[in-house]
Amino acid sequence: MVRKDLAAREAAWDPSDYTPYLAETRLGPIDGEVKALARAAGVPNREGFGICQGRKPVQDITRWQHCWAEFYLPGYGWVPVDPADVRKAMLRENLEVSNDRTDAYRDHFWGGVDEYRVKLGEGRDLTLNPEQSGAPVNYLPVCPNL
Repeated sequence: MVRKDLAAREAAWDPSDYTPYLAETRLGPIDGEVKALARAAGVPNREGFGICQGRKPVQDITRWQHCWAEFYLPGYGWVPVDPADVRKAMLRENLEVSNDRTDAYRDHFWGGVDEYRVKLGEGRDLTLNPEQSGAPVNYLPVCPNL
């Protein structure tokens, strides 16, 4: 698992680091039915998009696309959280909500990601440079240097 430790002392906040992640997006409103979600509550957040690699030497991962949430903690940076992976583990292992194993999965996927995950992109409502003629792009993966 990849996890950063929280600093013992909080660094200075710079609102320019997170202000864009408080605004609604075309597909992510901050009012109406979603009023209890992160941005509506004033918590900067974004979606991470990627793929999970197989744990076996040869494995078909063509359908293993995955997304997760990240929230911004001023003075620390972006913190990944993945409640979907906790739920998948609960269903796979037939775990109850109140269970030591469930708690271990929650701890694992709160602030950390496993080593088999590859992040390919982030963000919504993107404006390209040069600017596109149509609506903002919903999602655009990034490619590592080859």
